[in-house]
Amino acid sequence: MITVHGSCYEPLGIKLGEWFVSQSGFNKFQPPFYIFGFLNEEGNIVGSVVINNYNESNAEVHIHCPKCLTRANIKYIYDYVFNKLKCNRLTAMPYR
Repeated sequence: MITVHGSCYEPLGIKLGEWFVSQSGFNKFQPPFYIFGFLNEEGNIVGSVVINNYNESNAEVHIHCPKCLTRANIKYIYDYVFNKLKCNRLTAMPYR
C-alpha cells in the first residue's frame, strides 16, 4: 500500500477529493483541507482521508477506506493529526 498526500490547492489533493466524493457521496468539506489517499500496487486509489475544520483543539477526519482500513492506516491517521497538525483531539467521521 502506498500513501500519498495533498491539499485542496494541489492537483493530487483535488483528485483524491474527487475520488472521496464519488465513492462516499459526502461533499460538505470545504477548503482548507488536507487529504491523503491509499493506493494499491497498480496505483489505483482504494481509500481516502480528508482532514477538515482543524485547529489546535480538534480536526474532523472524514474516512472512506472500504478496502484498506487497517491498524497501520489508523495509526497513520492518528500520527498525522496529533503529531503533524498538533491537534489535541480528532473527530472521526467514517463512510462506507
